[in-house]
Amino acid sequence: MIVIAIIAVLVGISIPIFMGQLEKSKEATDVANMRTAKSLAVELFYAGVTDKASAQANGLQWWDDTTTGNNACGVYDPETGTIKNISPKNWPKNNTYGQGSANDGGMSVAGYDSSVDYTGAVIQVNIYPEGVKASVLKQFNNGAYSSMAGKPCIIVEWKYAGGDYVKDASGKRIGMVIFLDE
Repeated sequence: MIVIAIIAVLVGISIPIFMGQLEKSKEATDVANMRTAKSLAVELFYAGVTDKASAQANGLQWWDDTTTGNNACGVYDPETGTIKNISPKNWPKNNTYGQGSANDGGMSVAGYDSSVDYTGAVIQVNIYPEGVKASVLKQFNNGAYSSMAGKPCIIVEWKYAGGDYVKDASGKRIGMVIFLDE
């Protein structure tokens, strides 16, 4: 009976530790996918994705958008390692890859909030070769980037399949803004 009690205590102690490590590995996968999407987008920018023709030639959508800024965009697909010409609204809900749940695994990385549920989410990539409007930048990092409006940048952000932005507790969009040299 004492042996069974000791085993029960050890199991009771190890389950939360195991669950925390499992959540941390899910979050690490999400962050790795974000970094890969970012690298691919930077590569596309420097390869010359700066207009509608070059965006479409590289399999991306092009938005002529006076509200946010003209941009090439698509959804990162970790299975193929490419950015696909599809909107998160049209991404198959049974093929999402966000893994981190609202159980905080402790990842502390810019552009990722470990206390937010990413299940059902995908990564959208936007390449703004002419820069993005300040109104968009205010939606990230408490508006700290607003002074950089009009500079070429890439936004890598999480969106749920169906199109809604993944947001933190304060309502800010979750993602990375990367400013590029011209």
